[in-house]
Amino acid sequence: MSLLNRAPKTLEDRYFQEIRPKLYELHGKHQQSGVRESRTLAEHLDSACQFSLTVSYLAGVPETQRAVLLAATAVHDLNKLDGANGRNVRTLARNQEFLRDQLEQAGVSVLIQTDIDLELARKLIERHSGHNVSDGARFLPEDPQIERWASILRAADLFDLELKKQS
Repeated sequence: MSLLNRAPKTLEDRYFQEIRPKLYELHGKHQQSGVRESRTLAEHLDSACQFSLTVSYLAGVPETQRAVLLAATAVHDLNKLDGANGRNVRTLARNQEFLRDQLEQAGVSVLIQTDIDLELARKLIERHSGHNVSDGARFLPEDPQIERWASILRAADLFDLELKKQS
């Protein structure tokens, strides 16, 4: 295999070579409303993914969880991906078939290796908009790092609000 055709090695390489182009292909014409009306959904997801990649690296998040965080970030606005059905993020995140389909469409399903990874992605997506655990699951033991990782996704979701629109 030549150097130019080699498979991407880092999570960053995979993002910029495979995932980012897919996000723009899928959502490049999807205009948003409200505070993000000047940006497409692709621009928002791209900004969030780049933020998550950078901050998770600087924070020393293990590579396996960084990959899951990137996958969750790429589809975190599940309600916007659901069309006009009006379902909320929590309901959509708990629909495994819908979640897997969105991960597949975004080209990030390869980053979800196990059912444990899928469950982590679900938790991160649910918590991205500041929603805390709102059911009996909060009484179950979980990795204390999940809240830390969810805070990265929350910050990534907010990051582009102050960015000036590029001409």
